[in-house]
Amino acid sequence: MVDPFISYLTPKGNRHWLRGRHYRTVNDLSTPQSGGATLHYYDYQYIHGLAKWGKVILGANYTENRVYAKEVFGRARGRQAAAFAQAELDIWKFHLSGGIRYQYEDIEGDTSLKIASGRVVKGDMPQVVRLVTIREPVFRGGLTFTPFVGTTLRASFGQGLRSPSVAERFTTTGAGGITVLPNPFVKIERGYSAEVGLRQLLKIGQNFRGFVDISAFRMEFKDMVEFQVNIDAVLLGFPGLPFSAINLSRAFIQGIEPLWGFQYEKGKFFANFSGGATLIEPINPDGSRELDTMNNTNGAFTVLNTALTAPAPGTPQYLVGRDIPYTLKYRNKQIMRSILEVGYGKVSLTTNFRYSSPITNVDKLFFLLGATTNNQLAGLEGFFRDYASKPYTVWDFILAYDTGKARWTFHIFNAFNRIYTTLPGTLNEQRAYAVQCVLRVQ
Repeated sequence: MVDPFISYLTPKGNRHWLRGRHYRTVNDLSTPQSGGATLHYYDYQYIHGLAKWGKVILGANYTENRVYAKEVFGRARGRQAAAFAQAELDIWKFHLSGGIRYQYEDIEGDTSLKIASGRVVKGDMPQVVRLVTIREPVFRGGLTFTPFVGTTLRASFGQGLRSPSVAERFTTTGAGGITVLPNPFVKIERGYSAEVGLRQLLKIGQNFRGFVDISAFRMEFKDMVEFQVNIDAVLLGFPGLPFSAINLSRAFIQGIEPLWGFQYEKGKFFANFSGGATLIEPINPDGSRELDTMNNTNGAFTVLNTALTAPAPGTPQYLVGRDIPYTLKYRNKQIMRSILEVGYGKVSLTTNFRYSSPITNVDKLFFLLGATTNNQLAGLEGFFRDYASKPYTVWDFILAYDTGKARWTFHIFNAFNRIYTTLPGTLNEQRAYAVQCVLRVQ
């Protein structure tokens, strides 16, 4: 990795920035899955000061990413270029910012494939697809208002684009009864995010201070990308259960997020308490409410089988390739975290707490894989029902001794050895211990 950069400050106090990165990585394996990637990135900015009023930023950047993996991607390349302008202004008790960015992207990749030894891999003769995927502007703006000392109101709105990754567009592979096929024509995601919030600083006497913060937000997406069963590939008899990246017509995530932080000090005693919560509603308004459950009395297999064979009155015929519930998949609707540190002099004890509500929905077609993959994934429904579809809490403890020149800590992670998962099919770490020493050299 090489990161060249140059900065020039003009006699009038304005600044030119030019930053770059050249990054190369190689994964050299004894199997055909070897590959590598090369990244070239350059960013230029001109920052023009407006005295006490703020500043204006003009710039452009360029990114080129090339990847190679013989069996999975073949060769693929993506290029992005953009020009942008942004202004930040301070007027009375308001801080205003706004900007525009024009984005361009083109991609190139191999869509060839073949079946070898019961698996899908890249074909022998490349079938190269070249596309211009982005050519449009996006806008953003925001303001903060400070009516009183310690009180800040804020609001922001911004458009966004996300281009599907090389993996989403060009992956061609198969393992464990699941096949992934390329779809270079998957559309880019478009959307916006908006937020309003309030932060209040607190101070009581000389010993207590802190803040509370609450915000409400909404993110809306068009052509959101998700992996779904490729029904055409199913009918053509591809091995395993074939998936491809597709676009959902629209989706939105809205919610609120309270945050807090408090600190108390008196003599050698001190206490710090901080944390927050994220409460969301992740909705696909074009989905089916009948599919909006995973942990029910009959099991997800029965829910899916009923939807396939006897849909509810007024519900369109369920298709294998459209397992699309009303609530977006793989989301936790409530997440809470907090940190409490209590200490006296050089000794302190810290408690970390995390809570997560159940994952409401996953791809229910996984529950049919036992029948389609010779039971290679048998027990998957039981795993989902036991862990992913139930809430979990995790506690960590840290005992510390700080001499000023050295800080010794003893950690207990997942102290109560809770079995939980944040990604269905993968267990998170069990209880673990660690000792750390940090030395300060001056």
